[in-house]
Amino acid sequence: MKSNTLYTDNQSFFSWWLCLILLTVSVASFSVHWHDLLRLDFVPLFQLPGFWINLILWGLFAVLRLKTMIHEEGVEVHFFPFNFYRKRVQWSDIQSIEVRKYNPIGEFGGLDWTAEFISIF
Repeated sequence: MKSNTLYTDNQSFFSWWLCLILLTVSVASFSVHWHDLLRLDFVPLFQLPGFWINLILWGLFAVLRLKTMIHEEGVEVHFFPFNFYRKRVQWSDIQSIEVRKYNPIGEFGGLDWTAEFISIF
């Protein structure tokens, strides 16, 4: 399915709200050792599991990409850096297709955090 590419779409998962969440978690986890950071003593910081978890999360969300390609033979979806997920669908396997604008909040109701939060109480 490497013939003429008719359309390509690249999506990144690194958004401003994700940066804000990761930054808040990073600051909260490193604030315990603020006195060491002010003295530029980073050794205690490297011993914290939270430091390495934050580093892995920042790196993971920085490189996550979803690439969708439409070829003459079909559609291909590649989720980077997980190379094992490369889905190819031939046009003969697709029953119908349409291009349209959609409203994720109006049509799917968003993430429904409020309803889940209220149902807990």
